[in-house]
Amino acid sequence: MWSGETKFKKNIIAESQETIKDFQFKNYGYGLEFGKYKDLENLFHEGATGAWKATLIRFPKEAVSMITLTNTGKSIPSSKTRQMADVLFNLPSTETFLVTEPSAIGNYIGENNLLGTY
Repeated sequence: MWSGETKFKKNIIAESQETIKDFQFKNYGYGLEFGKYKDLENLFHEGATGAWKATLIRFPKEAVSMITLTNTGKSIPSSKTRQMADVLFNLPSTETFLVTEPSAIGNYIGENNLLGTY
């Protein structure tokens, strides 16, 4: 019978914050990407639909997490979240840093073309 309380073992939580061993993508693990932003190690997750975008970035050594949530597909939370890191950590903000770079850019799909209830 479910008591309404869920308990997780600490090792399961810790393992979910690591890369997947022997996986073809070395900077990915359980929904998180691993990388560096201006020499600060971080883990992040980003997602979007036509109606919203979100970015979560964690700086484990600094014990800091930041999240940006939007309710528009026209905002770029990944850059806004990293701009917050620039301010918080007093990092230089003169350079442009992209999280990923697409191999090709597809056709724009307007919100009117997305079916669904949001």
